[in-house]
Formats: sequence, structure tokens, C-alpha cells
Amino acid sequence: MRKQVKNILKLQMLQEIFNKNLNMTLKLPQIAVIGSQSSGKSSVLDQIIQKDFLPRGTGFITKCPIIINMRYCNSNVEYAEFSHILDKKFTDFILVKNEILNRMMVLTKKAFIVSKEPIIINYYSKNTFDLTLVDLPGLIKVPLDGQPSDIEKQVKEIIFEYTKDESSLLLCIICANMDLANSESLNICKKIDPEGKRTLGVLTKIDLMDLETDCTAILKNKNNTLLHGYIGVINRGQSDLNSSLTLVEAKKKENDFFKNHTKYKCFYPKIGSKFLIAKLNEIFHTLLVDKIPKLRKIIEDKIKDLERELDELGENVDINNDMVFTSVLQYCKIVEASLKNEEYISDKKFMFFSKNEDVFVVLIKSIFEKIKKMEFVFSGNLKEIIDNSNTFFIDESVFKHILKNRFKEFNDEIKKSCSEIFNIAISKINSVENYRFVNLAIEFNKITSDFLNLQYLRLMETIQNYSEIQMSYFNYNHPDFSKVAIFSNVIQKIVRKKKNTALSLKFDPWNSLFGSKNAENISNENIYCDESFEYELVSKATDSYFTIIKKSMIDFSIKSCYFYFVESVITKLYAEICKKIDLLEKNIFIESIDVINRRKQIKSELTHLKKAYLVFDKDLKSESESFCSE
Repeated sequence: MRKQVKNILKLQMLQEIFNKNLNMTLKLPQIAVIGSQSSGKSSVLDQIIQKDFLPRGTGFITKCPIIINMRYCNSNVEYAEFSHILDKKFTDFILVKNEILNRMMVLTKKAFIVSKEPIIINYYSKNTFDLTLVDLPGLIKVPLDGQPSDIEKQVKEIIFEYTKDESSLLLCIICANMDLANSESLNICKKIDPEGKRTLGVLTKIDLMDLETDCTAILKNKNNTLLHGYIGVINRGQSDLNSSLTLVEAKKKENDFFKNHTKYKCFYPKIGSKFLIAKLNEIFHTLLVDKIPKLRKIIEDKIKDLERELDELGENVDINNDMVFTSVLQYCKIVEASLKNEEYISDKKFMFFSKNEDVFVVLIKSIFEKIKKMEFVFSGNLKEIIDNSNTFFIDESVFKHILKNRFKEFNDEIKKSCSEIFNIAISKINSVENYRFVNLAIEFNKITSDFLNLQYLRLMETIQNYSEIQMSYFNYNHPDFSKVAIFSNVIQKIVRKKKNTALSLKFDPWNSLFGSKNAENISNENIYCDESFEYELVSKATDSYFTIIKKSMIDFSIKSCYFYFVESVITKLYAEICKKIDLLEKNIFIESIDVINRRKQIKSELTHLKKAYLVFDKDLKSESESFCSE
């Protein structure tokens, strides 16, 4: 027993530290009380608490969870405290009841709705055990006037929320004078706890059962078996309340009923509210003991996490030249990692980081891949161009005119893609942040953006020069530009189209393609020629050469973008920032208020968590040691 008390005191001390100093909730085992309206739920709670301060009546009374922390206190004065009212002790329990009702109205706003937010009461008495009870809203099937149509669903959601912790015990209030199969509270407990491992059934209204019926089979745990079984109780009825029957008198009346009843005396003394309290005390303390090692591990892990975060935040540092240039180096490495999508962790003193996870180099390639799939067709009148040619076959000027026409649209797309890549590079830079020195990252990003703007202008100039070079000279001897293959493919296509298998080639394909032979010189040659042949030849030849230009331009553009936006940044950015470092404002190394506040908060939390951790090894010599005072 002494060990039990010590464990309770330790958990109370932990809870006190968490609630008052850490602004955190320490999840301890609790007893969730579940019952339908008019099942006697409030009366059962009165018997357990041994104090009459919970609201009661007909209809929908409990509109939000009421958490009651029952605490043994070696004091002659019983009192209650509310978590929403600081430093006030209520010794008049009529005022406690009124405050509960008032708080419910505040939380629910209206009289007929429910709230998930709990009312938390700490009740101190030398006549109580250390338990934590949660009085949940009563289950309801049919909405009352003014209640929302989904009130049943809302109540069940609250019940599920407050019973999901595996360390909680379900106290299932069941009317004994009804069939268990129809018990709404038992059905919902089965959904929460299908195996019945953490459910204790409480049978009420046994004294109101018909003379020919009894609940002995249920009390023997034969039907709908629960690990903790079922306990029968006799509550104060309305006539008892009207006659001002006290809880002490009610307990005596209950004992006499079970002790002398022919059907239930065999269960005595393991029946009634006194036995229920003892059983709850036993189960609750078992749950507490099981929870202690888990709590120790939770606090231990939390201390480690906070110490790690504090180490990353670092302490206040003196600014000197070494630190300034080191910060530039750290920043440049983060920028490089961001552009190349490589992982790099900045020194904890500077805390640079990038949130942009796209692979920049892959983006460059993917953007130009889109251009590869685009068609750039001749925008002029091909028939008119060919007809205006003075040669029998295609004039070279026609070929160049068509290519330059198609190249213009293609070159515009190249420039658009370069602009898109530039904007992505800028967004990459702007994604670099510094949680500790906010202004430092902002200023460095400005310098880098200016540098990238300069690189962009150089890139566009380079692309323009390369475009002009491509259009200034056409290399007809390019290995990928096969005149024979072009001519052969066109002839074969025409042959298939005209079904003239006797067609033969008796002329030089190059001179025929870009030659000066006139009609007289070739009139006697065995060749079939019409407009379709000329169109096919022009189309095939320009397509073939344009593919060469397209491939060369895209390859050059990809390499140029990488050179100006990645390689040049990697090799030149450090020197660029160092040149301008003296011009920056001196406040770039002022820590953000968030970092200062977070460091302060972590230190405070660590102090109290370490204090809480020591509680586990604390030797509590006095069983009466507690947090109450007269």
C-alpha cells in the first residue's frame, strides 16, 4: 500500500510540473464514465466521489466532458479547483455545481449543443482515493427540440476521443432492468474495447427490477463477459433526493439491500458502491504503475530532443571577420547543394537551409525536352516559293529561306525556356533561408539574385550569338545530312504513290537538289517529276537539316544554362559576396526574435523536464506528502 501511495504521489508531482510549468498535458490513466441519459451515471459518480457537486436532472445535462482529478489530501478542509480559474479554491460545493453549469454554457454557447473541450476539476479531500474520472455526455438516440439532428454522432465522437488511450478504463453504466443486447453504453464500449479488456460494467436500478427477474447471471459475468466483470449498485432515487437523503445514508441503505436480498446476498460484500470504489482504486493504480516506465521514456526522449534542438540553435556568438567569411562559405555551399539537389547540412551557428526540393539540373533538361517534341513548320506559301525559283529543281536560297523561317519560332522557344530556367534559379535562391539570422539570408539572396541577373544577360547574349552562327552558314556536308538518303526516300515515296516501279535515277542527287540544271539539260533524262516530287524533296531536305540545327541548339542551350546558372555560381559566388560584404547592414547578424524566444523556451522546458525526471528516483518518505494545503 505504501508503494502504491508513493507511485501516486510521484505521478501527482509530475502532473503538477507539466500543467503549471510546461504547458503540456501529461496523459495519465483515467476512468471514462459512459452511460445513456437517465441511466444513473451522475448518481454513480456521486457515490464514487462521495460528494454531490455534479449537475443532475432529467434530459440532456452533461454537455461536455468533466474531468475530475480526485486527490487525497491530509486536510480537514475539502475544496475544489478549476483549471480555467487560477488560484481560487472552492469550499462551497453548491458554488462548484453552479460554476460547472456556467462553464458549460460558455463552452457550448447554446443550451442544446455539445463541446469537446473539457471542464477540469481538481477535488481535494482526505475522504477520497486518488482517481481521475471523466464524466462524458450521456448517449442520446432522439434529438430534443433545439438540438442538432446529428447530436448522437457528436456525442459518440466525444466519447471515442476521450477513450482512445489504451491506458484508460471504460466504466460502462447499464440499467439492470433492460436487456443487455439493447444497452447503448455496452454496445459503444464493445466498439471501443472489442475484447472487453479495459471495461468494467456497473449495473444500476437493480432495486427497480420486476420481482420475477434479477441480474445474477450478469453479475456472475456469464453474459457479455468483461475482464473486470460487472458490479451492481443502488443509487439515490428522486424520492431520496427529495427527502435529502445523504450519501452516507444512501450507502447504508444500499448495503442493507444487498446484504439482505435473497438473490444478491451471495455477492455481498463484493457488490455495491463501496466495492466499486475499491475495485476502481485497484484497477486505476495498476494502470498507473504500468504507465510509469512509459512516462519515464517519454520524458527522457523529450529531454534528448530539446537538448539536440538547443545545440542546433547554438549560443549567442561574437561577430568577427572569420565568422563573416565562414557564413558566406556556408551560404555558398547551401546554394550549390540547392542547385545540384545535393544534401548539405549547414553549420549550426549559421543554420542556412533550403526548402526547394526540385532537381534543378533535371528541370533544365526537362524544359528543353519539351522543345524537342514541338513542331516548327514553315509559315509561308511553299508552292509560291518553289514556283518563283528559276531552276528546275530547288534553289539553295529557297532551302535557306525555309530553314530561317522555321528557325525563328524555334529560337524564340529556346529563349523562353532560358527565361523559365532563370526564374526557377531565382526561386531556388529565394528558398534559401536562415532561421537564426533572417537578415543574413535576405541580403545574401539579394546579392546572388543580382549575380544571376547578370548571368542571365550573358546567357541570352551567348544564345543569340550561337543562333546567328547557326543561320550564317549551312554545312551540307554534315554527316547527318545525307543527300542520297533524302533523295532516295523521296523517290521511293513518289514511286509508291504513282505505282511507277520503272522509275530510275540517272542524275547526281546533289546537283539535282541544289543544282543549276535547267529543263533543256535534263529533258532527255529518264525521270518522272511533278509538283508533289518537289514538295516532298523540299520538305524532306529541310526537315533533315532542321533536325540537325534543333539538336545542336538544344544541346548548346542545356550546357549554357548549366554553365551560367550552376557552374558560374559555384565558382564565382563566394568572391561576389565577399566583394560586397562591407556594404551590408550591420544588423545581418542580429538573431531573429523567434530564435531568441525559442532558446529561452527550450531552456525553461529542459529545467522543468529534468526536475520531472528526478521525480522517478525521488524517495518520498511521507505518505501524506501531497500538493494540498489548508
